[in-house]
Amino acid sequence: MNFLKPLSASEKIQRKGVFLLLLVIVVIQLLYWKSAELKKTELVSIIDFKMDSTIKVRIQEKKSKLLLQPFNANYMTEYRAYVLGLSSEELHRLETYRASNNYLYSLEDFQNISGVDDTLMVFLKPYLKFSKKKDDSIDNLFQLKLKNINTATDESLKEIYGIGDVLSKRIVAYRKSINGFKSMDDLYNVYGLDSLVVARVKSFYKIYE
Repeated sequence: MNFLKPLSASEKIQRKGVFLLLLVIVVIQLLYWKSAELKKTELVSIIDFKMDSTIKVRIQEKKSKLLLQPFNANYMTEYRAYVLGLSSEELHRLETYRASNNYLYSLEDFQNISGVDDTLMVFLKPYLKFSKKKDDSIDNLFQLKLKNINTATDESLKEIYGIGDVLSKRIVAYRKSINGFKSMDDLYNVYGLDSLVVARVKSFYKIYE
């Protein structure tokens, strides 16, 4: 039963040496693991940074594409105004003007309404398009050809796309119930008649006094 014998001094030194060696190995392993984790964290940060940079580049490319595509100045949006360098006050003037159902027909109109200075106008010029002016004489001629909605029959109403037997009779019945349409917008009160169909009706009919 040699294992019960007390350890000699040399054996004690040997055991301490083995213990210290194991301790050193464990410490080295921990340091290696910590270093690997730090490198992994740094790599993730670099990847995230590159992804953020890529996203920024894509956003900038989209802005550039927008600037390269001329658009109708009557449909200026907040985003387009921001990209083109318009101030909130200049955009507000344009929106107020358009809210009154007015249109911009030239660069002069755009500058006069928005108040944009000459320097910015030089930059904006290639990107702005405008609506063509309407010919009032043609509009008036077209209006004369419109039929009277208050004398329309259910058969004539069925000629409009989206109106069948049910809706045509419903329009005539509603017209009788209110003693004739006072406004074309009264059509919105006809059950089942959506806004698109009402718009088509307005293209063919009007109210004659």
